[in-house]
Amino acid sequence: MLKVVVIGARRARQGIGEFVTRWLHEAGASIAGVVGTEPETISETQDNLASRYGIRCRGYVCLDVALETERPDVVAICSPIRFHREQLLKCAEAGVHCLCEKPLWWGDAEDRRAETESIVDAFRGNDRILQTITQWPFTLPAFDAVWPGVRDEPLETFEMRLSPITRGPRMLLDSVSHPISLLQGLVGVGFVEQPEARYIDGDRGDLEIGFDYRHARGLARATCRFTTCEEPPRPASYAVNGRKVEREIDLPAYEIYFCGNGKRVPVEDPVKCLVGDFLARIERNEAPDRRELIESIVNLEALHVAGSAASTQPAAPAETDPAP
Repeated sequence: MLKVVVIGARRARQGIGEFVTRWLHEAGASIAGVVGTEPETISETQDNLASRYGIRCRGYVCLDVALETERPDVVAICSPIRFHREQLLKCAEAGVHCLCEKPLWWGDAEDRRAETESIVDAFRGNDRILQTITQWPFTLPAFDAVWPGVRDEPLETFEMRLSPITRGPRMLLDSVSHPISLLQGLVGVGFVEQPEARYIDGDRGDLEIGFDYRHARGLARATCRFTTCEEPPRPASYAVNGRKVEREIDLPAYEIYFCGNGKRVPVEDPVKCLVGDFLARIERNEAPDRRELIESIVNLEALHVAGSAASTQPAAPAETDPAP
């Protein structure tokens, strides 16, 4: 049984750590400890995990202590992005497998490609698996159930709409890993070219960004729309060659469906699927594609630059009564 430490298992606003912890536990891993920032929030996290999922584990305010005490096989990083790089390097040094919330990391660096290569290769050098929590590709079987045969066509256009809780360029850090991962799932590793971004509204809560995605099989045009939404369930959809699926979530059971083509198809929780895939990769000692991890950050950087420079589309002029 794999022994796991989770960093950030508390769901404050939009964190995924609670669900990652649940699915690791239900897949048969042993949750040995959780790492948080304050004793009070750690205690709250422990109580929540115990009452909801029957998970009983120790709590830590320091990752170094958790690694030294628990000697885990796996660490799941579900902390804010700004902490990822330091935590990843500590996990690599400790020789553990790592499941990391997207994006893999973000911060100042002279060369983000080189920095990402260094992080990825630190795990590969220890024969340990590093994988990001980008769950949307695991919805593709449900897309196929709604639109049979569409993925057999050459990819010409791709569209995605997501609803992060943030505004401005931060929306890209929170969300753009998802369309990139779906494009990778559809046609493999590719490269963002000619990104263009604009804000549809004046308070930078509605961002549209378009780009070409060049891959081994050709060139696809991608368009993404990120619209701020603070309360769940948050709208989400994507389309392949114009065939669209809308995500619907039935609360409180959190049952997921794809709607389109006159159908409403159940979707197995993609985070659960991703966690199962991660554990299976460990069992098979089969690392994810190194290039996927690296190019995801390089493509994020290109889109973040475009989003940071985006202009606000002028509002339409107000209607006025005709002159007498």
